Amino acid sequence: MTDQTGPSLGGWWRQQGRWKWWALGCAVVLIVGLSKSGSQHSGSVTSTETAAQMTPQREIEEKQTQLRVEERKTEEERIKFNEQKEHREEEQKKRLKENIADHTFTATDSSIRRYVSYELIGEKLRGVTCQADTECTVALDDYTPEKSGKIATFLGLARSTQEQLLEDPDKVFAALFADPHMREATVVSWDELETKGGKNVRWPAVSVTCDSSAASQIDWQKVSAEGVEELCKVTLLPNGSPP
Repeated sequence: MTDQTGPSLGGWWRQQGRWKWWALGCAVVLIVGLSKSGSQHSGSVTSTETAAQMTPQREIEEKQTQLRVEERKTEEERIKFNEQKEHREEEQKKRLKENIADHTFTATDSSIRRYVSYELIGEKLRGVTCQADTECTVALDDYTPEKSGKIATFLGLARSTQEQLLEDPDKVFAALFADPHMREATVVSWDELETKGGKNVRWPAVSVTCDSSAASQIDWQKVSAEGVEELCKVTLLPNGSPP
């Protein structure tokens, strides 16, 4: 009786000969390849997720670094600007002093303000008014404890005190009459004076007016208070004391 069921699986495998090993190898390679592909895909997803998580932190760090760089640049620019400003001011101060020494100074509101500021004359500059460069009036606070309460009896003061009262006006006159066109100049010194009621107030205390004729006879670095009184007009305002 003939077997109708055909060869068994084992028999079929034996019948394949060398081709069965080639097929098995292909199957193994295919399985390994699929496994690696899945692993790489999984790793890629994981890396993408990690990168997405790290990106905000990296952006923050980059912004902070950029901010520090900009702040450092701004500070360097500020220092450079201040150095250049100081250099310009020193050059202006030097030229101004040279102009005064050479009598080539031009008296204007701004040039007088710069001079008073550079020389630290008085406590505070109240105002400058110049008409062209021929007439100027300068008002400044001129306070020292030694002057307060004494200015009302100006003519009876000791020479040293009078010279104190005229010290700052003399410095201003030295600049004003360094302008060869200056005809007349007035310097008003404000002092801290005591009212009749006992209060201390700022008050226009002394006005000194000199013309070019008087100025031509004066060395402003050497002149005494007596010499200023004799050659210029010295006035107490008003009558030496506030109301």
